[in-house]
Amino acid sequence: MRRLALMSCVCVLLLAPATGWSQGDEELDAIDYSADEPAKVPAPRPAPRAEPEAEQTAAERVSGRVGLGFHSTEAPLGVRYWLSDLVAFDFGFGMWLDERDNPVSSKADDTHVTCDFAFDLGAPIALTSYPNLILFARPGLQIVREYDIGERKNGDAKHDDDVKLELSAQLGAEIFLGALGFPNVSFQGGVGVAFAWFWPEDEEGDSDPNFSMESIKSDLGIVVNARLGFHIYF
Repeated sequence: MRRLALMSCVCVLLLAPATGWSQGDEELDAIDYSADEPAKVPAPRPAPRAEPEAEQTAAERVSGRVGLGFHSTEAPLGVRYWLSDLVAFDFGFGMWLDERDNPVSSKADDTHVTCDFAFDLGAPIALTSYPNLILFARPGLQIVREYDIGERKNGDAKHDDDVKLELSAQLGAEIFLGALGFPNVSFQGGVGVAFAWFWPEDEEGDSDPNFSMESIKSDLGIVVNARLGFHIYF
């Protein structure tokens, strides 16, 4: 009996270290060593490249604004209002006084003061626009009233209210002084064709012909003309 108990103790002592080492190995295998490694930080994504903003065109800049300036010699007091970046409206007015001699009177002081006036209307249409340039087409209408004093063929005095109606079509350019620091100031020029009529028609024998192609100042003319102007926008 003692021998059996002694053999049992020896077996326990022999098997215990093997079992302990086996459990220790399992515990060591269960340890996650990856936690001690530095965390991997994802590389930052490159920010999207910002596209440069398109520069504002001159037509967009003056859209909804009023420009005071000059377009027509007969109607020098001008206003241009851009309804949008495509269409504008022009209005011009002029008035002048003129003291004229009576050609059929023998008195040196027999004069007559006349008051003449003119209206100019137009509708510039922007064909293309850049930061400091607008290329436009401009249909226009001008009415000029001049009081005429003259002498008829029979020697009588002639007093007429001469009215000129002029229809025009122009191609022009409005150049802004943005490069000089004045983006709201512009100069413009244009060329086109004008048709002009006079009322009433001259009588036979008067000095002016009923038809002429020499100038738009004539009774009926088809001419190519050039004009310069400027505008200051507010």
